[in-house]
Order: sequence, then C-alpha cells, then structure tokens
Amino acid sequence: MIALYDKIEEQGGEILPEDEQALAINHENFMNKMEGYNHYLHKLDNDISACKAEEDRIKALRKGMESRRDTAKKNVLTAVQNFGVPTKTGGYAVEFATFKFSTRRSESVVEDEKRLEYLNKELNRFIYSLYDNGMLNPDINWDLQGLCDSINANIKAEMESDGCGHLYIPFTPTDLDLINIDVKSSCKLSSLFKIDNGMAQVLCKGATLSAELSIDKTTAKNYLKATQDVNVISCCHKEVNYSLQMK
Repeated sequence: MIALYDKIEEQGGEILPEDEQALAINHENFMNKMEGYNHYLHKLDNDISACKAEEDRIKALRKGMESRRDTAKKNVLTAVQNFGVPTKTGGYAVEFATFKFSTRRSESVVEDEKRLEYLNKELNRFIYSLYDNGMLNPDINWDLQGLCDSINANIKAEMESDGCGHLYIPFTPTDLDLINIDVKSSCKLSSLFKIDNGMAQVLCKGATLSAELSIDKTTAKNYLKATQDVNVISCCHKEVNYSLQMK
C-alpha cells in the first residue's frame, strides 16, 4: 500500500484508473488495507498541517511587506503633495531624470454606515407598524417629508438613548431617492399559499424581514456635484482622495 501511495504522489496526486482499482477495499483485503489506510490518512493530515503552517507564514510575510510598502508610499505621497509642482489635473508631480512621482486626485461617495444602521432598524419597525395599521397600500399618496419626519423622530430618540445623539442628522426626501433597499423575506412554503392579499403580507405576516440598505453612488455623485448641504443630502458625502503614481 505504501508503495502505491508513493506512486500517486509521484504522479502529482493524480489517481489513475488502475490506482483506483488497487485502492478499492474488498472483503478479502479489508483488514490489511485498513492498516495501510490508517498510516496514509495520518500522513496526509500531517502534510496538510505543514502546508497550512507554511501558508500562514507566507501570509504573515506578505502582510508585513504590504504594510512597509504602504507606509513608504504614504511618506512619498505626503512629500510630493508638500513639495511637488501642481499639475493640470489638480495633483502634484516631482520629476527626476529616470523616474517620476505624481499624485492622482479622485472623488468617492462615502456613505454614513452608522446612521444607515439606525435607518435600517427603524424601517423594519416602521414597515411592520404600517402593515398592522392597514397602511401598506399603493393607493396612499405619501408625503415624503412627513414620512421622513416620522422616521427621523424615532431614529433621533434611539440614537440619544444609545449615547449617539451627537451623530444625529435627519434624513431627507432626497436621501430616500439615493438609498437602495434590498429586501429579503422568508416564510414557510405552506404559509405562502395561505397568505391572502398580496406582497405586503408575504413581507409582514409570519415572515422574517431583512432589509439591507446601500447608497446609489452613481446618482449620489451627481447630486453631490451640486450640493454638500446636509439639509438636502445627509446619507453620504463626497471625499477627495490622492494616490501615488510611479513612472
């Protein structure tokens, strides 16, 4: 058996049809092969443990190199921004005979994750409340500002209760246009056929509702070109970043 395992290893681990047949266990060779398999399985476990240890060592080595690289690039980036020549694209550059350092300016939309967590929690409560009061009705013409006022009042109270009142900024009707909601609901299949009256009950009657929020960053970026006023948009803000370019 050991010779067979060595042969398989020499084949790069590939088990050929004749090897598979030789590895098969039948009644006649049951006891003998059990001993061989015991040895082989322990050997494989030891080899796997050794591989994992080497993977951890290489991963730690890579992370250390990445950390040193990032620190060095941060130092060079700061120096180029402080002492470089301004470029037409809003960055800075330092050029030498055989190489060049420059900065690249970019803008990103950053969502307020903490406040979105509170909004997510409030929406779960609010949707159930609307359902219980028979107000999940497509015929109702909602006043978005009034809707925001109701949601904001509960979020403010919740944040103040958690000691996060200083982070409170009211959500606006524009925010509702920018925030996407991914709704996931689950219920028993049997319950699905018993539910009468549409999707509202699929979401709220005997179901578990999970709503995940995200910002429509493409649309948000266009809005933020016009304003950074939190009275218009409060769910996200524009952030200017600079990265180091090497040539």
